[in-house]
Amino acid sequence: MAASFPVARRRKLFIDLAPYVVEMAAHPWAGATLEAADMTGSRWNPEKDLSFIPLRPELVAEVRFNQLDGGRLRHPAQFIRWRPDRDPDSCRFAQLETAPSLRLVEILRP
Repeated sequence: MAASFPVARRRKLFIDLAPYVVEMAAHPWAGATLEAADMTGSRWNPEKDLSFIPLRPELVAEVRFNQLDGGRLRHPAQFIRWRPDRDPDSCRFAQLETAPSLRLVEILRP
């Protein structure tokens, strides 16, 4: 999501988010393995650094995205605004509206 921000805003975010930084062992994703991503890098750029800085999951950001595919946001999500009125535990994929699945023949049938 960092690509949503101009460089100056990224620098400010680095400072603003510093109090939320935690060690990976203290993060909810601590059990996840990043080895596969480390070995392959980005699908489009194997040299791209995919590392990240884990943050305590206490902030909620509203984002815009084009497509949800298999529980993942497709294409870069764009930051809209911070949502201090929302509890992070209230934000789940299940609350997102999804379009019904259609077979191609159903779409193309006259």
